[in-house]
Amino acid sequence: LCVPSAALQRLVPSLCQSAIVSLEKPGIDILGRPVLQFLLQQHNLHCLQAAMRRALHKATCRVYAMQALNWLLRSVTQSTCVHDLLWWLVAALTPAVADPEPPATGAAGAEPKPEKKEDQDVPGVCEHPLSDMSLVGESVQPLASTFHALLQTVADLMLLLPMGSALQQMAVRCWGIHFTQADHMFLHRSHVFSNISKILSRSEEEQDDTSLSMQESHHSTYSQMHSFVETLKDLTPGVEMKASSRQAMVGSLMDSSTETFWESGDEDRNKTKTLTIACPPRSCLHMVYIHIDNCRDLANKVSSVTFQSGPNWEELYKIRTIEVESRATGWFSCTVVERDHCVVRLELKGPDNTLRLRQVRVLGEMEGEPLKQGRQHSALTIQQRNTETETLKVFRLITSQVFGKLITGEQEEATIEETNDLKEHMVGILFSRSKLTHLQKQVCTHIVQAIRKETLALREDWETRLCSGTQTSDAPDTYCFEMLSMVLALSGSSVGRTYLALQQTLLTDLLSLLHTGSARVQRQVTLLLRRMLPEVAPQTLAQLTAVPRLPPTDFSAATSTKSSDAEFDPHRIGVLDVFLSVIAKALTVQVKVKAKEGKGVTSVTLATAIHPRDPVGKRWWLRGCISRKLAEDIIQLIKDMSAGKLSEMWARVTKGAIAENIMNLTKLSEVQRGPAECARCPTLWLALASLCVLDTDHVERLSSAQWRNAADGNPPPPRPTCNNHDDGETLAI
Repeated sequence: LCVPSAALQRLVPSLCQSAIVSLEKPGIDILGRPVLQFLLQQHNLHCLQAAMRRALHKATCRVYAMQALNWLLRSVTQSTCVHDLLWWLVAALTPAVADPEPPATGAAGAEPKPEKKEDQDVPGVCEHPLSDMSLVGESVQPLASTFHALLQTVADLMLLLPMGSALQQMAVRCWGIHFTQADHMFLHRSHVFSNISKILSRSEEEQDDTSLSMQESHHSTYSQMHSFVETLKDLTPGVEMKASSRQAMVGSLMDSSTETFWESGDEDRNKTKTLTIACPPRSCLHMVYIHIDNCRDLANKVSSVTFQSGPNWEELYKIRTIEVESRATGWFSCTVVERDHCVVRLELKGPDNTLRLRQVRVLGEMEGEPLKQGRQHSALTIQQRNTETETLKVFRLITSQVFGKLITGEQEEATIEETNDLKEHMVGILFSRSKLTHLQKQVCTHIVQAIRKETLALREDWETRLCSGTQTSDAPDTYCFEMLSMVLALSGSSVGRTYLALQQTLLTDLLSLLHTGSARVQRQVTLLLRRMLPEVAPQTLAQLTAVPRLPPTDFSAATSTKSSDAEFDPHRIGVLDVFLSVIAKALTVQVKVKAKEGKGVTSVTLATAIHPRDPVGKRWWLRGCISRKLAEDIIQLIKDMSAGKLSEMWARVTKGAIAENIMNLTKLSEVQRGPAECARCPTLWLALASLCVLDTDHVERLSSAQWRNAADGNPPPPRPTCNNHDDGETLAI
């Protein structure tokens, strides 16, 4: 570089011609260019070639090993063989635990902070076979397909194994792997989540069913039906204890502390030391424990203990003798077989003049008190619960990997459609049962927060387009559509719908997206509202939309309140106004004004009648326009609500709200009835939208009674015709 060639000088003409490495212009880093960095960088090509060859050999061996394991799994017939094969698969994929290195103490002596563990960094999780195959390149493709084929075999066997058995637990554990993004399509095709859902949704009746011979033979259920666990009572506080010497120190043997002790005195020096224990009445003696510590009591050791028992103080029988080592420390026990023996004597001997005993415990049972504690579970039930716990652990692991950045609150990039289907499928499993409470709340909270963030962005973009007059939206809706798709899958179960109904912020965001979202987002919102509204009380929706009161369910109350005309507020919000405004924004009204020279006809829509900057109060959703298809979907939704297909409560509230909006049109003042002012009044548009969802019950009960048959049998007077149609035939309502 100090003597550059002519070609190199032409490549860098701005530098000094005498040398490429020049200090005159430090701002130009010629050595930092990629080409020169590659030329100057040193590589040990022989080691790199050896590492690549070794990685290729390792990948080839893994392919053959997994093919052989797959063949064996499909060939063996004994359950023990299948269990061994699955165990070897898990053992081979489990990473070796490295010994922790001792912390390096710095000059300041500060201890290093422990590293924060990731969600997937938990013990028992297997490594992916491709995790250390970065040097293989395209040759790794057979390994991935072979690994998927092996896992597919395990998935096919999973439900054929005895339910809740250790064999099924091992099959589930094979799926506890750090999967990659490339495996998500395989996870969706393998139907492993359907198997997990079936295992988790198994009912208690199926767990207790012992009629399946395969499960009985696998777990030896019949031999364990009569097994149970008992817990002995501690009778020590109620016993009467007498010592051959130093009776005052006997209390130290029953104070639940091995730091205190009883030590023999001069009264029984060179004699056998004794402790006599009498159990309280209405008790049955089972076990006697003593604690000896010859390590601390070096000058007061115990060499042997003889246990005697009997029905009274005078009649005692020898039952056991224990020789104690000179360095022994711990508990020594003796079982009393005879149930009528209530007195125990301990004969203690030692090499020293005195000896020490640190604790005595007497266990047994009290008359009338059962020894069984709580509900007893068989080995089959315990194993089933272990399998269920393992299944939950694997499902949480795969969930955290598939949802990825959603769990951490970050926005993912647009993914392919099959991955989105996988997420929707997993969200559906999340609420297929009620035991995944923590996972339900975690995933649902993150989804609701993501939808909240997207709703605010789409609302801001919608406001900008309204003021600028732009029809096309530049805001992306892919992420919002994915989140709504997962919520739609979540609402497929009753547990999911109930949980979603409690998320009031989600319902508020859905009502906002109904007016500000794209066409496909609005379709998703309509489907979600149809599923969620049966679980939402009308009072809750009224609180979310700032509605002061619910409409009267009696139509006569809405038609007879003449005194309320002066108090009528055209800007007061109704409980269904947020839905009726969707219909109103799709309507086109012809306004006919009579003049001397003829009739003037103009077409008006809600978007042209109300300017985006006009004050509309809390009913901001009256602005803008809506597609005809969405208006038809909302019309069908409101008609189903009136027909009682959602709930009876919603049927009464819906009919009352429609009737109230129609009768509000009769309460407008003379000023508001003018042609220019009337077209800008929200009451007119909401009344027209209510007419689109009018029910037969409304027609009969809202029409005036004077046009019906008279009481004396005379025919009713002719009904007026509709001025709007102006054809002389269409009757007015």
